[in-house]
Amino acid sequence: MFEIVDEIVQAERQAEQIVSDARAEAEEIRSSFDAEERDALGEAREEAAQILRERVDAARDEAQKRLEAALSRERSAEQYMDAHAERVEDALNRVTELLLTPEYER
Repeated sequence: MFEIVDEIVQAERQAEQIVSDARAEAEEIRSSFDAEERDALGEAREEAAQILRERVDAARDEAQKRLEAALSRERSAEQYMDAHAERVEDALNRVTELLLTPEYER
């Protein structure tokens, strides 16, 4: 009888050890998965931040190019007006006269 009880106790100890080992293995797998998940999320964040920086830089470069083009056009217009001041003044006078003179007096 003691042998049977001893075998039962021994079997229970083995079962407890198996369950304990399985829990430890499950915890190890869970920890490994959590670490992999953190690493993947970190890499995704870094990649997203890099893409965002690249897009912001590209937008900034494009805005700078547009500003330079607009300033260049403005300088060209100013240079034209400075170079042709008499023609510009004459054109302005004619436009003003057309606007101020009634149609029946033209």
